[in-house]
Amino acid sequence: MQAVPSKVSRKGDVRENMMLDFFKNSRKEKSNKTRNIKVIFLIIIVLLIIIGGIKGIKRVLFNLSAFNIERIILEGSSLTTEEIARFCGIDLPVNIFEINLNEVAIDIKRLHPEIEDVFIKRRLPNTLLISIERRKPVAQIKIQNRFYQVDKDGFILPGYSTDSNLELPEIVGLRKSIILRSLLKECNSERLHCALRILKSLKENGIVKSHKVGSIDVSNSRSIIFILDDKVEVRLKRDDWERKIKVLGESLPSINLDEVKYIDLRFGDVVIGTR
Repeated sequence: MQAVPSKVSRKGDVRENMMLDFFKNSRKEKSNKTRNIKVIFLIIIVLLIIIGGIKGIKRVLFNLSAFNIERIILEGSSLTTEEIARFCGIDLPVNIFEINLNEVAIDIKRLHPEIEDVFIKRRLPNTLLISIERRKPVAQIKIQNRFYQVDKDGFILPGYSTDSNLELPEIVGLRKSIILRSLLKECNSERLHCALRILKSLKENGIVKSHKVGSIDVSNSRSIIFILDDKVEVRLKRDDWERKIKVLGESLPSINLDEVKYIDLRFGDVVIGTR
């Protein structure tokens, strides 16, 4: 007669244990959630303190006259700070931390398009250091008795000369109207860029180191002609010049150019015309 209550008792114990486990787990989950909320709240408070601190530090630095720019040094220049500031488009006085270096670099290149790259650093407490890389001419173009210089990217440099620069090859066969519209910016002439690519290839194959390139004529739509050492005419097909320039670089050491009138690379073999 006592066995039945025993079973009932065990069932009741199981239910009680299940209820206890449920409440324990529930309290544990609530405790974990509460802990997580506290951690998140603390993180938010710390971030707010940090942000507020940074703003406070900036406010102090921006208001200290000790950080007002007093010197601007342009590498390789003897200009005064005021002259360099005008060159850079910087209005003095200004706090050194208020200057956005990237924006200043962009302004310098906008004001002086002949400059290819600009590097600016702060030297605390009150000095800016600026170095610039000017575009380097690699060729020249003659338009209306004026010689304009052009860099490797096809940028027409400012200014002109009435005399040819004997150190620079002259690119001929370009449309004058396109060049005149492209002064102080990159020219989109396909002929010009073709000539510049040929000049680059001549350098890469070592030809320019030992021979002078006098001119590159791109007026013909099918062939290109350039002059070596002011006496030898080299002829190329417009659609096959890169491989042929490599062949030319390999052949030149065995050719006596004093006896050569032209070198024709438009065919399968190198054709040499003697004087």
